[in-house]
Amino acid sequence: MQVQKFSDVLVEVGQDQVYVPPLPASIPELKVRIRTAIDTITTDVLQTVWNELDFRVDVCRITKGAHIEHL
Repeated sequence: MQVQKFSDVLVEVGQDQVYVPPLPASIPELKVRIRTAIDTITTDVLQTVWNELDFRVDVCRITKGAHIEHL
């Protein structure tokens, strides 16, 4: 499985499931689409995102907060 950043996962879910034509006509319809999209996020994806976050926190801790270009 490819490592993904949490923000990438959210953007992917949003683009692929929430903001597809026809666009939601009301706030309640938008909320339903968002909830439906969130329900499709699997445990594997959440675990992958958590592992990536854990790695990044470790890098920040080890480098004492120094800027890391590839992160």
